Amino acid sequence: MDADMNVEMNAEGHTMKMPTKINAQMTTEPLLVHQKMDTEDKGQPVSVEMYITKDEAYMNQGGQWIKMPNQGPMDLSKATENMSPAKKMEQMKKFVKDLSVKDKGDTYELKMSGKGDEIKEFAKEMMAQNMNPQSAQAIEQSLNNMKISDLKYTLTIDKKTNYPKQLLLDMNMEIKEGSHTAEMKLHMDSTMSKFNEVKDLAIPENVKKAAKEVKTQ
Repeated sequence: MDADMNVEMNAEGHTMKMPTKINAQMTTEPLLVHQKMDTEDKGQPVSVEMYITKDEAYMNQGGQWIKMPNQGPMDLSKATENMSPAKKMEQMKKFVKDLSVKDKGDTYELKMSGKGDEIKEFAKEMMAQNMNPQSAQAIEQSLNNMKISDLKYTLTIDKKTNYPKQLLLDMNMEIKEGSHTAEMKLHMDSTMSKFNEVKDLAIPENVKKAAKEVKTQ
């Protein structure tokens, strides 16, 4: 997977932009994800590399590897299931009215748009299906402080395999934190390919040896 994401945050007269590039490889048996992310923090480049299994995660930021239990990330084995256009349409139509599917020859293109509480409920259901209960609950609480003013979502699915090929997401939202309010714009373009083609993906021994174990509650 390759993804380009741009986030623009406006708060109290200040604007912050955070471009992010993500490259990830994944195997499902056994479950293992290798991800590299390049972003910015206050104008300074930040690189993060991760290996994620079903039970643990290794992360390198600033040259130091750490090891922690995999309690927060999405359950990626669930995320690869139920990608058929019919199932995705069934999930979406419960929450939004502006929904369509087009036959593009070798692919299907699913589009939806919406705003407000209907989109929040859609996001909550997706998290409930794809994340562990603790993580889903934490993000659900964050969603309650957000007002989504506009969302556009386009998913392209391969006809033969039912695997996703591209995801486009544009979202505008308002976030309240106490007496403070911020506006955020998000644009994401991700492409997925080489399903079941990645070979010999493994956590390097030098990463395992160098990692400092961090316990979480």
